[in-house]
Amino acid sequence: MHLKVLKVILIMFYLCLFFTDDFDDSDLDSLGDGLENSADVDNNNTGEGLTNTSTSSVDLNINNYNNEGAEGNDDENEHDERVDDFWTEAYGFLNNFQNLREALRYLAIAGHLSRSFLNLLLAILRKFGHPELPNDARTLLKIPKVGNEIQNVVGGHFWYPGIKVAIRIFFKRTIPEASDSNLQICTDGLPLFKSSSTQFWPLLFKVEEIPNCPVMVAGIFSGEKKPGNLEQFLRPLVEELNTLHLTGMQFGERTIRVRVKCLIADAPARAFKKSVLGFSGKHGCTKCTILGEHVQPEGKVIFEGVFATPRTDISFRARDDKPHHKSIRSPLEDVVGLDIIKAFPVAERLHLLDRGGSRKILEGLINNKMLTFPKSTSEQKAIVSRFLIKTKLPCEIHRPFRSLNYLPYWKATEFRTFLHYISPVVYKDLMHSDGYNHYLLYFCSITIYSASTYNHLRPLAQKMLQMFVLDFPTHYGRTHMSSNVHNLLHVHEDVVELGQLDNFSAYAFEFFFQYLKRCVRKGTKCLEQVAARSKLYASINVASFSKNQYPCLTTDGCGLHVSDSFVLKCNFKDQWLLTTSNEIVKFLRVENLNQNLTIVGTEYLNKENYFIARMEDDVSVVEVQSSAINIYNLISYTPSKPVTLTLDKIKCK
Repeated sequence: MHLKVLKVILIMFYLCLFFTDDFDDSDLDSLGDGLENSADVDNNNTGEGLTNTSTSSVDLNINNYNNEGAEGNDDENEHDERVDDFWTEAYGFLNNFQNLREALRYLAIAGHLSRSFLNLLLAILRKFGHPELPNDARTLLKIPKVGNEIQNVVGGHFWYPGIKVAIRIFFKRTIPEASDSNLQICTDGLPLFKSSSTQFWPLLFKVEEIPNCPVMVAGIFSGEKKPGNLEQFLRPLVEELNTLHLTGMQFGERTIRVRVKCLIADAPARAFKKSVLGFSGKHGCTKCTILGEHVQPEGKVIFEGVFATPRTDISFRARDDKPHHKSIRSPLEDVVGLDIIKAFPVAERLHLLDRGGSRKILEGLINNKMLTFPKSTSEQKAIVSRFLIKTKLPCEIHRPFRSLNYLPYWKATEFRTFLHYISPVVYKDLMHSDGYNHYLLYFCSITIYSASTYNHLRPLAQKMLQMFVLDFPTHYGRTHMSSNVHNLLHVHEDVVELGQLDNFSAYAFEFFFQYLKRCVRKGTKCLEQVAARSKLYASINVASFSKNQYPCLTTDGCGLHVSDSFVLKCNFKDQWLLTTSNEIVKFLRVENLNQNLTIVGTEYLNKENYFIARMEDDVSVVEVQSSAINIYNLISYTPSKPVTLTLDKIKCK
């Protein structure tokens, strides 16, 4: 009875979400995986992503593309499959609840249910068979009181429960397995209303050693503008970090060492936290001492050149480049063991690449703003739009492509998907040959930096990005040499220090910002509302003993979960894989014989490189084949043969 009622409630909740204007596919994942981790399941697969989901490219000439060329199951069958997966996989976490009351509390917190709606729901359930449920939502939720925890500071109010408290709540049911906790800390401004200047500046963090770690709240500033006193805003964080660095955290007999790995932010927030000149200043680069140039009539600062003296922790603290610094020192300089240069990556992919370089190139081409490229006609744009809409993306990517008509509204994840999965195909017909080869330098290097599989190619990727930036004015125009383009030169050093690009991405933090915004129900006492709901959310989002075991069969027994971000199914978009010997195989079925899983498929014998990127310097000419990053062109009418594979022969999707 309980499960039936709960299922009805979940259906009601799903329908409420579905008919809400700001509903997104990732909201479904948040119910089972934690709201912060829905962060881009939209593309969370791109991390090891290009290892697990690298796509075999099919040679499609856009000008000859027709709407009947896409293969795969019809939309109705795909919809039925998604619904089946939705009920059987996304809600598997319901087995963890002991009773209906516990499940309702989780539903109310995760779904941001209002008190009036929850009271009505409780009344209905009490009337129809559950008199044990409370009368009031406050009794069910047990909302904590936080008024005495909020301080008055310059320019607003500040709530700082701290890092240690958040970590202890997360591990209240288990003990951390790792002996080190490397923290990623993020802060940025979050406007709350369109009709008011009220904003939050949250201090968020996550632990690098925890797989799929949730974002946790260390503190939140609330005011009409950004914190007016940097010392008041950051000093509690600095003091706690130094204490944790010195003493660690005790869990039973185990001591966990805690230190800061990196501080993630966009360019304005990064300059604010470091108390340095912003990106629009001539001395604005936080990684090197390049001097910008102010250009007219654009009225902006550009950065030309490839090589400049790098900044170091020692030179920063000594104020060697005085125009780079503001008069007030940042409290973060007092964090023990923190390298003030290396700990602030500029290669944060959401802002530098997806909303930055990738968006700049696509919008520039479509809106005819680039220097040497031919103007895109309306017919070309329409063909590209049809091609995008018809493209079948792997199921790990939840957001399908939209028409170019919606380009101003594309999300950062859409630009990321476009970059990694389809941009070489689209640009092949929109760019002239030299411009296309120039773009391939960017595409290949970012692909290499996006997956640990290609670590051995990182020195090559560094040279490719340097050549891309050096030749950028030739193809796109000198006035487009913004700080975003210049900062591509510093991607390599950040990746060497912090790992592949998705290791230090702001995606999870950005999605949690939106969670905090949804916690605000009215315009008064905004910080109190968010602080209380943050505590509620932390109480349900805790570490668990249970772990999914991979590989395993899908619920219908016809597909295979190779990992949490890699699934093979018998449909066109999810049945292509590459073997360790670089053979393209079409997945047909999985067989389970004596607990040994094997894949039965079709191997295609004729394939070729989809592109060859050329790079020339004063010494030699270097050619990079697409096969080096697992991209192939499958020749039409290629011969094939049946094949049976063990799972250790799978290289990537």
